[in-house]
Amino acid sequence: MTIATLWKTVTLGLIVAVPATTFGGDALTAFHGRAPSIEGVWDSTVTLQVCGGGPVIRAFRAINLFEHHGALVATSEAVPPPSLGRWRWTGGRTFRAQFQFMRLGAGGVFEGMTRVTRAIEMAPDGTSFTSVVSTQFFDVANTLFAEGCGKESATRVY
Repeated sequence: MTIATLWKTVTLGLIVAVPATTFGGDALTAFHGRAPSIEGVWDSTVTLQVCGGGPVIRAFRAINLFEHHGALVATSEAVPPPSLGRWRWTGGRTFRAQFQFMRLGAGGVFEGMTRVTRAIEMAPDGTSFTSVVSTQFFDVANTLFAEGCGKESATRVY
């Protein structure tokens, strides 16, 4: 066997073996041999609280659209639409999503931006997820002045 033939055999073996072992078996079984997808519309309940396990500040509903190529559009009863961002698959049944929105005060005056980051874990059946939420508040000069924490639970609409 020549080195070129051996190289082709090893390369082909890696190409075949890696996809079968990259993901946890339960995730592939639940998603019919494909990586899990968060694409679609999700109805969620978000609970914001003081970081470190402090008291609940507010709970509200939100709608999220996770688009095919990683775009994210979100809106809620607490935030004026739209919130715009990106999401990505991080392996297994986990995703990371980040979006931001403008905060407007009385009379529509711009008060700054808010950035929301979520560490998402999808249920094995792909019909719901939970996430840990972290929020950063920036003033009009884009200076971070406060942070918040929270959690979210969501169900797939379609």
